[in-house]
Amino acid sequence: MPIDNYLVQGATDYKQGGVFNYETPVYPVKTYVIPIQNIAGKDSKFLELVVKHAEAIDEYDVFKNEVVKYVVYFKWSTFVRGYFLRDFILTGLLFVLYLIHSVLFDDYAMQDNQAHSYGVLLMILCFCFSWYFLYHEFRQMFKAWEIAREGWAAAKEKFDEKREEKERTRRNVEKEEKNQKKPTVCQTILKYLTICKNRVCGFYETYCEEYVYFVCYKIYGLYQNYFNDTWNMVHLFTNILILVTLSKQAILFSNNEGNNDETIFLSSLVPPFLATELLFYLSGLKETGPLIRMIIKIIHGIFGLLSILAIAIVSFAGSYTIQFRKNRPSAYDGYSASLMSSFGHLFAIYDVETLNESSIPSLTKFLLTIFEVLVVVVLLNLLIALMGDIFGKVQANAQAESTFGIAKLVVEYEGLMSESEKTKHEEQWFPTWLYVLKKDVEDDTIDDVKALRKEVGDLKKENADLNNKVDELKADIKEILSILKNNT
Repeated sequence: MPIDNYLVQGATDYKQGGVFNYETPVYPVKTYVIPIQNIAGKDSKFLELVVKHAEAIDEYDVFKNEVVKYVVYFKWSTFVRGYFLRDFILTGLLFVLYLIHSVLFDDYAMQDNQAHSYGVLLMILCFCFSWYFLYHEFRQMFKAWEIAREGWAAAKEKFDEKREEKERTRRNVEKEEKNQKKPTVCQTILKYLTICKNRVCGFYETYCEEYVYFVCYKIYGLYQNYFNDTWNMVHLFTNILILVTLSKQAILFSNNEGNNDETIFLSSLVPPFLATELLFYLSGLKETGPLIRMIIKIIHGIFGLLSILAIAIVSFAGSYTIQFRKNRPSAYDGYSASLMSSFGHLFAIYDVETLNESSIPSLTKFLLTIFEVLVVVVLLNLLIALMGDIFGKVQANAQAESTFGIAKLVVEYEGLMSESEKTKHEEQWFPTWLYVLKKDVEDDTIDDVKALRKEVGDLKKENADLNNKVDELKADIKEILSILKNNT
């Protein structure tokens, strides 16, 4: 029995026996069936819609619901976890191999010995792994396009209704114009201008409007179902960046040349993005998943305050650049240096003696004082308080947040499965009914009652012992009093 005290397995019949074949458990358990047919079936949209709407309203309490948890747990433990761990391992390998390749590229690119062959192998492996993950993203984009295409029928129906309504409105206006009295010159000119406008609009509506609406609808659907997800953008950008970098390095490699400025720039960007990819996969692990969700929530929550902080740093950097226009110490030599120095002021990294080299030292020191009070004292403490508040909210809902993260992975991997693969494993992975083996709650209640009764019995026994000791003390006191009376 897992630490969650339940197991979930599928069945093809509503009253199927032998779903759980286990020996006598340590504590009493009961079997339940979720009374919703095909809730985990291959054509079911239950979990996908729950994830989509929970993310849209930014509310995840629905993942505290036991039925939702059972569906997520079943799909995750049955087939999604295997695919996920495979990609996790491949991403880890890609991270290590690319790091080795980027560090040693200059060494083996200009040699013709065995190291040259190892370099070729490293590049090929990195290229293959990256292309595999890019193919993964293309499949997700294709799925998003298919979802938009499936919704086009309903959207077209609404589009036709609006077109008919516009047409009826136009005809009513034309009837009203015909019923009017003899128009004036201005009204006649306006009438012909309206006719020209209607003909142009009519041509657009007849030949172009539906096509434009169709294209815009598909692009918006692609955005909603793929590009709106930050993780998808990270995956796509990272793998394209790796492939572009490897392609440019392959050209240099063929000419026995090392990195140039362009490939150095691109290679330097790849490792941080690959590290972010690893964070995505860590979100699917029980130990690190809640932490990753918390990091994401904190970043979203403090974005506004970080923007204010960035504006303050940029503006004060401009002031320092102006102040050190005449005398240019290295810390304030140009706007870029002043910007880095302003950022360093957040951590009290500045030299007061350097400030005396500015055009107006007193004003520069005054600006530094304002910066320290406004940014360091006020904004940074507000940032810490805001992060603590977000931490408390996420921690209070940590279980639901963790379940949501896993559910999102389940929806993603299930959406990438082909119809033939779903049909092949339909009985094991997409059963008609879900059965739940759960610890007997009533047994827990009985145990609690027994424990309380035992505690009450122990208290009664202790009370009786205390009464006996009191009686003994009373007897001793009486004996002492009698002795004292005899002595007097």
